[in-house]
Amino acid sequence: MDQKDIENKVLEILSGFLESDHAVTSETALLSEGVLNSLDFMNYLFTVEEAFHLRISEDDVENYQLGVMKNLTQYVSERIN
Repeated sequence: MDQKDIENKVLEILSGFLESDHAVTSETALLSEGVLNSLDFMNYLFTVEEAFHLRISEDDVENYQLGVMKNLTQYVSERIN
């Protein structure tokens, strides 16, 4: 799975958590920009874990700033490829 496929899948998963039409780009910070609240963000990460068959630790969320779309996409790519 290449980087673009991963990004598309991550965005597809995110769309299931959006309550309004937020313009989400690779630079979007999901929590600080109010795209997701903290509970929705954690549920979103659980869904990403299931979709890509990986485990995301709480430390990794903070250390890799996984609330930013490009960081999450890169993180997933590094772990599944």
